[in-house]
Amino acid sequence: MFASVAVAAAAARAGGLLLVRHEVLALGFIAVVGVLGGIGGLYSLRLLADTLEFVLSGYRIRPLPPREYFRSTPGPKLWVYEERTTAGGIRQMSFMREPPGDGNPSHGIVRIPPAHTWETQAPEWARERRTEIVQRIAECAGDKTEFADEPG
Repeated sequence: MFASVAVAAAAARAGGLLLVRHEVLALGFIAVVGVLGGIGGLYSLRLLADTLEFVLSGYRIRPLPPREYFRSTPGPKLWVYEERTTAGGIRQMSFMREPPGDGNPSHGIVRIPPAHTWETQAPEWARERRTEIVQRIAECAGDKTEFADEPG
């Protein structure tokens, strides 16, 4: 986070000194570098906040990246529930999340194995913990999230 801001500040200073004879170009260069450095700092802060929240709470949900770059398709997406282990590892359980028609990420439908098949379909560490895991997914996904059984 601080590195992107420091690099932007150094670049703005160097660019400003190099363009000292062209005042308008120097001011424009400094403004562009400042904005880009600020965006980089904000993005870094977001990543740091997400990581810190995961460390403090011990669990999170996140979307898995698509297999093809620069391609987004409508419809259900593969997500993963992650939790930290006492040994410092991370265990995962995947699930499908269907976004609503309006594209608002704070609600939608989460599809998980039904209660009667949870013990056979869920990972071994997640067995007998369905209620707890569903509550945690709901907490992370938002108040308006609905849960449904996986088809088939």
